[in-house]
Amino acid sequence: MAFDTSNGILARVPGQYISAGHSGLPAPGEAQRGEPERRVIIQVPGLGLVRVTYLLHSHRHRKSRHWFWTAVHAEQTDEAAG
Repeated sequence: MAFDTSNGILARVPGQYISAGHSGLPAPGEAQRGEPERRVIIQVPGLGLVRVTYLLHSHRHRKSRHWFWTAVHAEQTDEAAG
């Protein structure tokens, strides 16, 4: 079975670091529809600096809509977090 590398090293990044990366993102919502992809650089023990790409998604249930960020890709980087 071949290993899917389309999401980079995302599977190697522990969930608490993916979640902590959300702090570098604006609150999800209708206002971010113009820029639905964001990147955040986080420090991950054992991996170093990692650039995580998040996509904005929404879910509709009856009259309600819920917006949320989902991590879709991660890659090691040498860039300093800005």
